[in-house]
Amino acid sequence: MTIPRGTRKLWVALIFFGGIVAPAWAQAPPLPLGSPVPVPTAPEGPRRGPITVTPTISVTGEWNDNVFQNNANKVSDFILGVTPGISVAIESPIYRLIGSYSFTSEFYADQDQLNEAFAQHNLRLDASYRVTPLLTLFLSDTFTVANNSNLVAVENVSTGRTQSTSNTLSPGLSYQLAPRDALRLRGTWTTQSYDTAGALDSDTYALEGFWDHAYTPRLTVSGGYQFAYFDVEGQPGVHTHTPRLGVSYRITPTLTGSLSGGPTFQVPETGDVEVFPAITAALQQRFAWGSATAQYDHAVGTAGGLGGTTENQSLGGTVQVDRLMRGLVLQFVPRYTHTTSTIGQNVDVDTFSITLQARYEITRWMAAIAGYTHYMQRSGGSAVTTAAGTIAANDVDQNRVFVGLQFGYPISFD
Repeated sequence: MTIPRGTRKLWVALIFFGGIVAPAWAQAPPLPLGSPVPVPTAPEGPRRGPITVTPTISVTGEWNDNVFQNNANKVSDFILGVTPGISVAIESPIYRLIGSYSFTSEFYADQDQLNEAFAQHNLRLDASYRVTPLLTLFLSDTFTVANNSNLVAVENVSTGRTQSTSNTLSPGLSYQLAPRDALRLRGTWTTQSYDTAGALDSDTYALEGFWDHAYTPRLTVSGGYQFAYFDVEGQPGVHTHTPRLGVSYRITPTLTGSLSGGPTFQVPETGDVEVFPAITAALQQRFAWGSATAQYDHAVGTAGGLGGTTENQSLGGTVQVDRLMRGLVLQFVPRYTHTTSTIGQNVDVDTFSITLQARYEITRWMAAIAGYTHYMQRSGGSAVTTAAGTIAANDVDQNRVFVGLQFGYPISFD
């Protein structure tokens, strides 16, 4: 029997949030499905005061050589962006709440029909509370609205310029069972929606639990289980089961490596059970001038607005320079993804992106910001036809360059 998506979504939401209320199902902060969850640490002490509120406003100029993210309709333009925002930090030795919200108004030099007062929204929430010396609770939320669809799709897949919305809510807990043993639990709900004909909205519900054992101060092994349910608009539901084993090893005082993996059993409501590999590997290195991280992930997920479950592979990294000069932060972030359908659809997409960005604090209340992003997508004609129309992952070559100023001042309250 096929359950209507709306009814199915309601029941799954009730079961999921019912699980959140029970302490046994509260879980840790969100990461991409299939990635290992780090052992949570206690929140840092207050920096300027128990409560710090920072209002900001940024003014940027951007050159975008492919506004519609479609090589068949390649249009360039200069965009003026104005971004008001506010962040709040509430910290103590036992709890921490850090939240921020901003929206961006965009004004185009040529394509003035694209002018929009609320073109983008970004909200971040990260909270933790140490109930006892052994038990810590977590809650995080990430909400994003953007017109570049690849910016909200976890898989970095673009279906062109359309208002796209994503939200990821994740509660969790960490419990120290013994001096060398810890239990980590997490739940995650991710929803993605697109305001264009043919694009498929989706909801992903995930639950997972892991046990960590520190054999030595340098070596930690873990084992656990992950469950996920994929509810894609107009398509039968799919759930997956992934038992995992992992290891983390501090190779040197500044270099740490981790590896985890296991089989993912994909069980559709209609169709046959299939098995896919689930692998996550990472290296983290600290330097005198900053840090560098490289990560590989192989997991079952979705393909943004193209819908359906997909086998996703990603390889990426981050290099951050933040100790060369006071007030200067540089970041270099490359990423490659390969996405193919696991059931029914005709999705086969490769994406590659490079981001360079810099921020220099001129004074305590003013900073100069600049950045460059190159985004490339090759799809081999991937397209999905739905009752609302056909949505495609077009070939995309996009370059974006921006410079600007950010103004803000932290206000502390005792």
